[in-house]
Amino acid sequence: METAYITKSSYKRLGKALVVDDNVSIDEIFAALYGESLRQIINSKEAKDLHIRKLMIEEGFANLKMAPRRFSPAYVLSVGNPKFHLIKDCSYLQSDFLNFLVPPEIEAQGHDKVREFQEYCEENRKELYKEPNDAFWAIVRIKFKIKNTPKQISILNSGVHDLGDISVEDLQAAIDKSIKEANRMLHDPHAGASIRAVRYARHINVALSSLTERSLTDESIEKTVRAFFDTKWKIINSLFDLYVKQSGLRSFVVPLTILKSASFEPCRGCCFSSKS
Repeated sequence: METAYITKSSYKRLGKALVVDDNVSIDEIFAALYGESLRQIINSKEAKDLHIRKLMIEEGFANLKMAPRRFSPAYVLSVGNPKFHLIKDCSYLQSDFLNFLVPPEIEAQGHDKVREFQEYCEENRKELYKEPNDAFWAIVRIKFKIKNTPKQISILNSGVHDLGDISVEDLQAAIDKSIKEANRMLHDPHAGASIRAVRYARHINVALSSLTERSLTDESIEKTVRAFFDTKWKIINSLFDLYVKQSGLRSFVVPLTILKSASFEPCRGCCFSSKS
């Protein structure tokens, strides 16, 4: 079976394109994720995505299949198809990913508005990447009548080797600490009720917009809600690292048939040179 290497972020992204072949209940999924229940912290979709990644790491791809494709309006800037690599030491395996999330106010207006927003930002990409870019986002907020600046997404593709100095016990201790902190925020006397009302939102901007509409927030509550979502994603990312560490995985290797089905393309830096 032919295989290829992909980056850490592409491996996680691939998980979103796969589904479990068997009929697994949501209760079974939550039970498989971690010893301590996460049901009060993460939503069902986040649990299913994490479960798929866990299966990819621990069992391979035998019981996974491609999910139906759908339009994704998530990112402001255009994103090309992810790449696979035939050489383990290809420098592009260390490439970082930088983008911005489309604001929920734009998403709510449908695909045409999302594409208009994306096209405007793409046309002004140079302005967007200037430091600081506050002036550009101020223009965007006025032009598209949005309240918040799009959230920046920066993903470091440092690979598996960055877990070398972290033990399983250290990872578990960090996860336990984060779970305890998330539960503390859920029961915070001032912000707890607001957090519980939006804890399953797909991202922070949706949560904050919902709280504002229902007059359930103030500056202190918003700060705690943001901290809760940061902690939730810290837990999800740490669990992925824990599964990798427990499995002894040394690189993210995937069958080429699956990568091609998921629209991965060959890296121009190593796939063509490796054939010469």
